[in-house]
Amino acid sequence: MISHNQISKILESYDKKSITIGVLGGHSALDVCRGAHSHGFKTLVVCQKGREQTYAKYYKRREGVGFVDDVIVLNKFADITKKEVQEELRKRNAIFIHNRYFWVYCNYKDIENRFLVPIYGTRDMVKLEERDVPKNQYYLLQKAGIRIPKIFKEPKKIDRLVIVKVAEAKRGYERAFFLCSSYKDYKEKSAELLNKKIINKIACNRTIRGFKTYQT
Repeated sequence: MISHNQISKILESYDKKSITIGVLGGHSALDVCRGAHSHGFKTLVVCQKGREQTYAKYYKRREGVGFVDDVIVLNKFADITKKEVQEELRKRNAIFIHNRYFWVYCNYKDIENRFLVPIYGTRDMVKLEERDVPKNQYYLLQKAGIRIPKIFKEPKKIDRLVIVKVAEAKRGYERAFFLCSSYKDYKEKSAELLNKKIINKIACNRTIRGFKTYQT
C-alpha cells in the first residue's frame, strides 16, 4: 500500500497555487469538473480513446463557457497507472477525485499500490463500492446510521414502486434499469428486456437471486 508519507512528499513538491482537479472520464466527470471550476480550480479529464469528445470538444473551457481545461487520452482507462501518465498528472499538480470507474476499469490493487498521485479520500476504500466484498459501502452506511433505500432480494416480495437494476447482456458493467410495482409487473418488464436482448437469462437469474432492487 502506498504510504501517507509518500503522498505527503509529492504534495510538498506541488505548486499549491496551481492545483488541478483530475478525474476519469466517466458519467460523474462533468459533475466533478463543474464543481471544481466553480471553486476556481483547473480541471483535467483522463479519457479512454473514443470517449473524449464530450470533454475535449463539447465541455472544453473556451470564451467564458465550458469547464474542462484539458484532456489526457489513453488507449484504455487502466493505463492511468502507467509511469508516464502518473508523471504527467504530478507535473500538472493533479489531485485526483476517484469514482466508481476506478474499480470498474482499473485494478484497485494498482490504485492502492502503484498510483503515486494524490487522491481526494481514502484510496483503499475504492474497492468497497464492489457489492461482493465484505464490509462494503452498504455496511458502512448502515453502521453510520445513514438511511439507505430498502432492498428487496426476492422479486416476489415487491409490494411498492421500485427501481430494478439488472446487468446488461453486452456490457456487464452497465445496468439496465426499469420501474415496477409488483412481481407480475417485474416479470412482464424483465421479459420485455429479455426479448429485446438488453439483458439475458443469466443476468436476470442473478437479479432474482440477489441483485439489488431499490425502493424509490
